[in-house]
Amino acid sequence: MNNNDINLFQQYFNRFTKTDKTVESLCPSLKQQGEFALLQGKLLQNVLMINGEERQAVDFINIIANSFRRSFPNHFIFKINVQKLIDESRLDLLEKFLKYFVYCNILVIENAEITTQNADAANAINRIIRNIHDSTQIIVITHSSVEPQFPLYVSLKEKAQIIKLDNKNDIHGSNDVHGNNVEFSSFAKFISEIKDEAGVKENLDESEIRNKFIEKLYVWEMKNFNVERLKNIINNSDLKKIEEEFNDFTEKIKKLMKLHKEYGLLNTQHFTEDANEIESLLFDPNSCDLITEKIKELKIKINQFRLYRKNVKIGMTISNFMSDSTNRSAYDKINQIIKGENTDILITITGSSGTGKTHLLNSIINELVNKKVILLDKTNIEKALLDEFFLKNLYEMDMLLIDNFDELFNKFKDKEFVKQIVLSNIPIVLIMQRKYSIEDKEILQHLNSHPTFNIQPSSLFIEKTIIKGMLSNYNIPVDEIMLNYIVDNVSVPLSQADENIRELSEITKGNIPNINQIHQVFPKREKIKIKSMKNKFDTSNLIKTWINEQDRLYVEFED
Repeated sequence: MNNNDINLFQQYFNRFTKTDKTVESLCPSLKQQGEFALLQGKLLQNVLMINGEERQAVDFINIIANSFRRSFPNHFIFKINVQKLIDESRLDLLEKFLKYFVYCNILVIENAEITTQNADAANAINRIIRNIHDSTQIIVITHSSVEPQFPLYVSLKEKAQIIKLDNKNDIHGSNDVHGNNVEFSSFAKFISEIKDEAGVKENLDESEIRNKFIEKLYVWEMKNFNVERLKNIINNSDLKKIEEEFNDFTEKIKKLMKLHKEYGLLNTQHFTEDANEIESLLFDPNSCDLITEKIKELKIKINQFRLYRKNVKIGMTISNFMSDSTNRSAYDKINQIIKGENTDILITITGSSGTGKTHLLNSIINELVNKKVILLDKTNIEKALLDEFFLKNLYEMDMLLIDNFDELFNKFKDKEFVKQIVLSNIPIVLIMQRKYSIEDKEILQHLNSHPTFNIQPSSLFIEKTIIKGMLSNYNIPVDEIMLNYIVDNVSVPLSQADENIRELSEITKGNIPNINQIHQVFPKREKIKIKSMKNKFDTSNLIKTWINEQDRLYVEFED
């Protein structure tokens, strides 16, 4: 998206009102959902349907959205206000930004009942829901008794928690005609029947005390905590013993809530197995020590994982890579990897500086956002050698990317370590300038037994198109003479030009740059001296053999 599209998307789908309200101000059902979301970065249910009084639902969304920005910066809540889009005649934006809704963790559809009056809105909402990930959670908000009409609504309703709001009461469970809580009444009746069957006789004070403990037990159970130990003690004749158990349980709940908060601040996206193990324990007060240890181990994994991704260039995606005949085969192969269609364990991409190798390498991480993909380069390879995480967890990774492999191998002292990584059975994509700059026969044989894709320097048309797109992204007016000058006189590879053009935009402030401003950020291209031709063509140094058609590209003459 360009800057205008980003602003448009933010305005209509990612703007939430700041509020001083807290989850404590919400009705019990929304409070329970809010407390869990603030700790875990997700809702208790995958589908939540809220019907009734508008303010409560809006406050609920604003509270969790603003909290996510602080605690879960990689989590996104996008909101579609159907009424607003219709009122402002902007239903077209749903189609325009269809593919971007797939990135959200929680999708909110407000005023969903309006779809009964507008078939276009109903169809657009349906396409978005059909297109999002299975893991995306959905909140449907309606403010009337009319039910939405988009086709997927019925299937969503079957698996949804439905919260009906009114101004009088909203308590855990459904209410009978007298406003009594059916679930709690049934639970209290169940406990009472057990006591009667056991022949337990209590005076009024003891009964009142026991009922307070029963109510606490019920609330904790509704919050999904493991209360088996309390159920086993609740009918004990010794109220003192019950009180001790409840006090001990309360202290453990407090500790557990701190662990909830600590865990909720972690980005567990790439460690689902570890996260699932911790989440299975988070509601068991007897597991506090085990949870503490598991969170500590997970923090180490997350921090080390980040180390091998910190040099990833976010802006390099497959969608903004300029493909032509010079790089088509490499581009198609990376597309296969991204779509999950690749069957090769090792891929090598070669080419000179500035041909787009780094762009393609980075696009793999940027597209496979839910996969464990790490990047090994000159900034972290020495750390990797000494890093227990890297060596122990390498085979847990979905893919390893290696930048400038020939440079790493030739400069790195411990070549056996690098060789061990390349010869491993983990899926690898590596880029290098020239395959035959490596003199290790075992590695060359290994590389030659797997596909190699060579990228030739981009055509002038491609270079101009890429530079022109970058200029537009930073709102620099495009002048044909200025554009030609940049292409002809700067020596920065296309993969690095975006940062230079960003600096140029800060200098020019919306005006067409002059030559001096261009060379403030772009180094001049060095003049290449043309060597005099030899009188006689010497074929003694001509490399005459190659393994396959791809390797014909490496035939070269040496002085």
